[in-house]
Amino acid sequence: TLFFLAGIFTVNTSFAFQNTWAKDSLAFYEKQFWKLVNAKKSEEAQKIIFLIEDKALENLDSKYFDFYESTLKKENEIPYPELLGDLQRARGTMEFYRGDILASKSAFKKARMHYEKAKLSNRVAGMTMNIGIMQEKGGFFDSAILNYREALPIFEKEKDIPSLASVNENIGLAYIQISENQKALDYFMKADSLFKPIVTGK
Repeated sequence: TLFFLAGIFTVNTSFAFQNTWAKDSLAFYEKQFWKLVNAKKSEEAQKIIFLIEDKALENLDSKYFDFYESTLKKENEIPYPELLGDLQRARGTMEFYRGDILASKSAFKKARMHYEKAKLSNRVAGMTMNIGIMQEKGGFFDSAILNYREALPIFEKEKDIPSLASVNENIGLAYIQISENQKALDYFMKADSLFKPIVTGK
């Protein structure tokens, strides 16, 4: 499961209807984004990023990819590492759903770098986990496990139980792929012990 900010998200993959938002509204919100950045209103600018991402994930229109590419080409004009992290994370997510694993991994690595500069440790861990997922998709299971393990202590420190459960589960799944079944079982049991209170509320 990919990480969306500090949590887990799913995406609507039903693209049957043409999304006119990219054609009719994207340019307006792009201008609003730059106005807010120039006015040093980073929190409001972040809301624009989230809105565009929500719309982009509805149908992966090429105009959204153009938006991320053109915006990130001017990253020197965005003095907020958290915003650059959000842009790269969103780009990585879209590349993942478009099927470009290498581009997705590259974007997540850049997002992690920006989140590190912003000292947003939970998001750093989320991007580290996403990088692990991309490694796993590419068949590099040992590298995936290393990334997952790197995320573990951050989630532990943050007391982010849902994310901690997910990363333990992902480690278990990666161990299954390299036939280390006992290690996989150990991590599945850890994940289960963390998931149970979430599910049962006890």
